[in-house]
Amino acid sequence: MRGHPRDSLLQEIFRRSGKAVDRLLEHVEGCTRCRQRVAQLKEHERVVPLRARREDYGPAIDRAFEAFQLRQATLDIERSEAPALLSRLLGLTPERQRLLLNNSQRFQTWGLLELLIARGKEETFTDPEHAEEILRLSLDISGRLPSSFYGSGRIEDMRARSWGYIANARRARRDLSAAEEAFEEAFLHLASGSEDPLERAVLWDLEASLRRSQKDFGRSLELSRRAISVFRRVGEPHLLGGAMIKLSTIYSNLRKPAQAASALYKALGLIDPVRDPRLALCALNNLVDDLVDAGRFLSARRVFQQARPLYRRFPTPIMSIGSRLLEAKIAYGLGQPGAEQLLSDAVALLYSIEWPGLDEALQEVASLKAMR
Repeated sequence: MRGHPRDSLLQEIFRRSGKAVDRLLEHVEGCTRCRQRVAQLKEHERVVPLRARREDYGPAIDRAFEAFQLRQATLDIERSEAPALLSRLLGLTPERQRLLLNNSQRFQTWGLLELLIARGKEETFTDPEHAEEILRLSLDISGRLPSSFYGSGRIEDMRARSWGYIANARRARRDLSAAEEAFEEAFLHLASGSEDPLERAVLWDLEASLRRSQKDFGRSLELSRRAISVFRRVGEPHLLGGAMIKLSTIYSNLRKPAQAASALYKALGLIDPVRDPRLALCALNNLVDDLVDAGRFLSARRVFQQARPLYRRFPTPIMSIGSRLLEAKIAYGLGQPGAEQLLSDAVALLYSIEWPGLDEALQEVASLKAMR
């Protein structure tokens, strides 16, 4: 469904049935704004027939609204129970996980499906192989959900989303051909989904990262701009900000640091750092890098200092390497003493972990030494 339906269309929930209304319900149940509007329509008794009719719609309206409330209440309960179920599930061996998902309806819920996808997405930053394992559990659950209750279109959307994040996890570990195959699966499921433009934009945003890793910057730029257009149109500022951050990385790869920095400044005004502090750190980290590449070392140092609390919050090896390299770049650019030691520390970290981006990072180190 494109955008948010008008009130006159939302009224159809209360007076009709069939596939068209099922798709409308699927949108409403996944959209906070439209759920609130449906409740207001009922509360203020604004649900009226489009044409004057003799039939008494009161009982039908009440039954339809009660069914809607029941479905929403079920989803609310599932989401509240999901964290405990996730903790138990991830504490088991893969064999026990499959056994549990096959035999326990308690784990076959929409709430757990959503949470598994969110955890898999987050785990991609630290352990992409484990992220794929988690996302495959979400695929297992999606295959066991009753389409009569959750809606076949919405289930297909979630399968598409799971495959999209599997593709991103494979990209993160530099298995680009396998990532390509995962995106093919994602778009196949999306074609059978609800036609929600937001779901398609999420996949475009993820695929843009793969094309960038494949050095296909033209295609990456096209996909990124498509996603940005949809996020802006449907009113998703946080997703829009995340897409702008990815756009900035494409500009960086194209050696356009000024455009990259401009995109990042816009992104920082859109993303919610409380909702996703890691994304905020990514934006600040990239901004420092682009300011350095643009020769604006004092501005880079100021932003780097602002980002220090977030670096401490995510002390992963990759973040540590990134911060050390940036600090060394700034020191070199400002001619500060100690730059060489900072660079040596970063190199030591590079060799201490198995990181797919090692070669690129070593090239950065060589560039820094050339600045001397």
